[in-house]
Amino acid sequence: MRENRVKTIWQNGGVVVAGACALDSLYAAEVMAHEGFDALIIDTQHAAIDYKDTLAMMQVISATQSTPIVRVGWNTPNLVMRMLDAGAYGVICPMINTRADCEAFVGACLYAPRGYRSYGPIRGGFYGGPDYLDRANDTILPMIQIETAVAVERADEILSVPGLGGIYLGPGDLSITLGLDPRTQMDDTRLWRAIERVLASCVRNKVLPGLYTPNAAWARRAIDLGARLITAGADVGFIRAGAQQSLAAFRAIAG
Repeated sequence: MRENRVKTIWQNGGVVVAGACALDSLYAAEVMAHEGFDALIIDTQHAAIDYKDTLAMMQVISATQSTPIVRVGWNTPNLVMRMLDAGAYGVICPMINTRADCEAFVGACLYAPRGYRSYGPIRGGFYGGPDYLDRANDTILPMIQIETAVAVERADEILSVPGLGGIYLGPGDLSITLGLDPRTQMDDTRLWRAIERVLASCVRNKVLPGLYTPNAAWARRAIDLGARLITAGADVGFIRAGAQQSLAAFRAIAG
């Protein structure tokens, strides 16, 4: 089966640098894939990306070394299984607040006897290889989002679920549940104490500690606390930042 580079980098002690795809554009996904990100996260939770978009985006990503990861919209087994069957090597599930939530999600990612995933890997089998069924349980990366104050309190019991591969902590939603404004208070010590607590739990439970990092300073601080998967940005953000920079330069020239 094709290697999951995210797991390899993490297990070798490295840090995974991921990018995100939030545009329903194959061309944008292809451009992102060829930039050299270790993984690309296709966001079907908040972005206008449907199943057909996602499958096609994974096809263009598969021409590169980037590992395809999909964030689903909710903890719904058929959504999880369809993304894996389409070729996702990792699935991120939002708003996991209890051990039972986590067990249901992980079970949908794994074949029996470790889970209850239905067999029918359509494109996943082509992408993964002829031994997909034999090795999928050990290669696929089930990831959850710890993004509420309740989940932080229950981190150890949630992250100790057998088969869980990692987390992708959501600081925006977490800040809201801590009574903070994610637009202005992302550096508040209450948020960072919660992040530190969850990342430490990841280390104890031997799961990949990952999180959304809105900027480079955030990424540096997160790595110092133990994070081993960070995000360098999303396609739409890169377009906006590049457009703003160029526009400012040309406005200055134009007077």
